[in-house]
Amino acid sequence: MSKGFFNNLSLLFILNILVKPIWLFGIERNVQNTLGEADYGLYFALFNLTLIFNIFIELGINTFNNRSIAQQPRNINTYLPNLLFLKGIASIGFAFLIFLAGCALGYKNEQLLLLGFCSFNLMLVSLVLFLRTNISGLQYFKVDGIFSVLDRGLMIVFVAFLLYLPQLKNQFTVFWFVGAQILANTLVAIAALIFILRKIDWPSFDIDFLLIKKLLKQALPFALLSFLMAIYYRIDGVMLERLLKNGGAEQSGIYAAAYRLLDATNMAGYLFATILLPLFSKLLADKIEVNKLLKFSANLLLVLVLSLSISVWVFAQPIMDLLYIQSTTYYANILKILILTSIPIACVYVYGTLLVANNNLKTLNYLAVAGVTVNIVLNFILINNFKAAGAAYATLFTQWLVALSQIYYCYKFLKLDFKYVDYLKLLMFAALSFIIAKGIFSIFNESLWGFILGGVVLVALSFIMKIISFKEMKNWSKFKST
Repeated sequence: MSKGFFNNLSLLFILNILVKPIWLFGIERNVQNTLGEADYGLYFALFNLTLIFNIFIELGINTFNNRSIAQQPRNINTYLPNLLFLKGIASIGFAFLIFLAGCALGYKNEQLLLLGFCSFNLMLVSLVLFLRTNISGLQYFKVDGIFSVLDRGLMIVFVAFLLYLPQLKNQFTVFWFVGAQILANTLVAIAALIFILRKIDWPSFDIDFLLIKKLLKQALPFALLSFLMAIYYRIDGVMLERLLKNGGAEQSGIYAAAYRLLDATNMAGYLFATILLPLFSKLLADKIEVNKLLKFSANLLLVLVLSLSISVWVFAQPIMDLLYIQSTTYYANILKILILTSIPIACVYVYGTLLVANNNLKTLNYLAVAGVTVNIVLNFILINNFKAAGAAYATLFTQWLVALSQIYYCYKFLKLDFKYVDYLKLLMFAALSFIIAKGIFSIFNESLWGFILGGVVLVALSFIMKIISFKEMKNWSKFKST
């Protein structure tokens, strides 16, 4: 089932690079340009609000289930029906809580209706992610890779039809945008469930409430971690829209425009974590040393993220001018701050995932509480003074605080071999990358061809500096977890 870490990772990258950038920049960006900053900014704020409360649907079940099925695949026959029932009950509670939160924050009428649409869509997203944890937990990484892009693929088709058909484009609304997502996620959830049921012994759908209670108790630490992380990842968009009395929705829309590039960069880290969690869990359960996998995955991810984020930082203005009709220097400045956040987030995707696999949930939750506290305080102070730029600075500082703390505890708990030279190499790579990117920027006179060339040159530099090597990639392509 699991043929190779690097092979599976490569497939995930290829599939996601083919589909998700089209969604982010071909569809979602055009939706924002069509709706305008205010309408899209409201959607962005409500979308982020639902993500914060996502924990009341997810309950830590997804992470717990992925880790558990990877270690004991036979558990799926018992866990699947009971956890599906639990997610159904949790979804009802989520709908009630999100409605109360919307009312408490002052949303009314169509705003609450849009919040309801976003909430229902998130329920379906959570269901799809839960079903995918069973697929990846069983080590069907290639199939999971297909499902990871199938929802976006369908959304591209549905939204493109509504957005680009002349008869419909002038009538396009944010409700159509969310409705298309709902339809796509419904179809993917049905397909994923059918695949799982065909690969396992048909489970008994007798609900065991004692088992549900036990599973819920085991999953709650994961739930708390997800909730806290969602707050300091997503509260900025909500606070921008609510704290600023004049132009809050517009500032949220500008922030969303830059955040889209951060989301695209973070795609690499998310894909790493998808594969690394079951692999780390399996290795730790079998008492196999994880240091080599950690070093390889961290170096590979950081090279990709550093190359991309530095190139985006240098070419921020032409990128924003190309993507957004209303782009100004302010748009580019927000992007420059936010894109640097991708570096600590990449560290979290590797080192945080290892701590989850090692069941260091208590420490992770303490760090997340610190992250939430710092982020909210900074947002209150900085948003009122610097608007969207203030939210970006708060995010950057918070993510670095959490990432460095997680790296420290990884080495402490797992007694890993810490080598300063590895991190000095990465720092030198970052410095040289910045100099090279600035040089290419000046030569190409802000042309985006320079951006593409810069990315290629920086990745080549990582091989020259031997941060990653073809030999390592070949070795890990043969690695099997089963």
